[in-house]
Amino acid sequence: MNWIERLRRDETFLRSAFYLALALGFLVRLWHLTAPIADDQSWAQTSTATVLRHYVENGVDFLHPEWDVLQDGPAAPRNIEAEEAPLYHLAATWLAHLFGIPSEAAARLLSIIASLLGAVFLFRLMRRLSDGPAALFTAVFFLFAPFSWYFGRTILSDTWMLAAMIIAVERYEMWLRCDCPWALLSSVVAVAFAGLFKAFALHIGVTLVLMQIAAKGWRSLLDRRLIGAALIALVPPLVWIAWAAHVGSLGNVVHAGESVFTAQNLWGPLRLLWTGHFWFMLQARLFDQMATPFVAVFALLGLLFADARKQAKTALFWLAGFLFYVALVRDGQKHNYYQLPALPAFTMLAGLGLSALSRRVQGKWIALLLAGFLLVATLYVLPHFRLDLSGPRAGELVRLYSLSDDLVVVLDPGVTRKNQVNYAAHRRGWHANSLRPGGIEQFHQWGARWLVTCLDDDQLKKHPEWLELANRWTKVAEDRGRCGPQGEMHSIAVYDLSEPAAHRP
Repeated sequence: MNWIERLRRDETFLRSAFYLALALGFLVRLWHLTAPIADDQSWAQTSTATVLRHYVENGVDFLHPEWDVLQDGPAAPRNIEAEEAPLYHLAATWLAHLFGIPSEAAARLLSIIASLLGAVFLFRLMRRLSDGPAALFTAVFFLFAPFSWYFGRTILSDTWMLAAMIIAVERYEMWLRCDCPWALLSSVVAVAFAGLFKAFALHIGVTLVLMQIAAKGWRSLLDRRLIGAALIALVPPLVWIAWAAHVGSLGNVVHAGESVFTAQNLWGPLRLLWTGHFWFMLQARLFDQMATPFVAVFALLGLLFADARKQAKTALFWLAGFLFYVALVRDGQKHNYYQLPALPAFTMLAGLGLSALSRRVQGKWIALLLAGFLLVATLYVLPHFRLDLSGPRAGELVRLYSLSDDLVVVLDPGVTRKNQVNYAAHRRGWHANSLRPGGIEQFHQWGARWLVTCLDDDQLKKHPEWLELANRWTKVAEDRGRCGPQGEMHSIAVYDLSEPAAHRP
């Protein structure tokens, strides 16, 4: 009996293989556990870490999560940004206090737990829908897909959102199978938590509705139990969004004169849906970057092989819900982590496809394909871990010269670093991604005491006027070194805005 057949017939062997995959998935996610927040999507990670640090250092104010980057205008006492319910931040705070570990490491550990939990429930779901090999292959693809591998250890609540979505689908499938009230309740609670982590996760409801219709028909949607379940799922996230819009600006998503329903930085213009660039970007991420072309090809096999296609209904409903979400939340798709909700469906189809292929070819070829996937996934994920240390380095420099209540304006046209400097400096302030005559004076009038420039050589070459404007003030410190993600040279300087350069003795 080869190893594929053992996966089908020997439950102990199947579970041992799955536990081995979980253990390896855990180990690879520990890399860079205590590294500075300077890797991919560091802006979003730093925003999350800022709220967490305020909780750890200043006490938990759950309803008023605080950022260090200020809005344009005179400095307010606090910048409240409540775009997501800070459940993840609260749990990381407790973990940091309980074990005395740095808050960043605590947050990454929580994300790792969520990533592994998602794999467990995805395995359980596929074990019921198909056979042992399909369940194992799905879990392996999910654990080691580049997006899951990388984002499954970042300081973001998106990993818990994704785990909650997987739990919701797995529990709902159980409800349809056995009519168990506990399964329905746990599913809708999972939907509510997913929506609290990220409101756009509520689109998973489309998947659940399609599953319900396919199993029991349209009329079953009028079941009072389902109506009550929908209220449990929707009310907490919607109440939080209403509160967030009241106390903040939803993480700079909602600009002046907009509401959460008209925010172009989230929904985007409708014309995006018939723009070639939009769909080219999505297909490049979904079929290549997210899980490597291996998973895309195996998912195609899951649709081509008749025996796999019969078991793919839940995955296809999931993809239908994802397409509804893409059509609704258009501009947000420019961030690669916005495509994470599609990952479980793709890995399910891929698991089914490879399992079907394993009935047609020898086990050694399946092992070779899996090894090829793991190798390519490793090559794909490594660039996400590259550290751009210019922001943390600039923050540490300004921290040496400033007081804790001083306000800082950071000149950095690279949006990925706009809040790293403030975070590393433990200072509040503003970010300027462009300058014009009088721009620095405006920040000074708003209360800024220090100006920090953080520019690579290419930025300096293209825009020498930025330093000309900065040099009107007294330079108190400077640093230069290869601190970019690929060794780019950066010039960092700190200027005292309380004294123009011409007044120096």
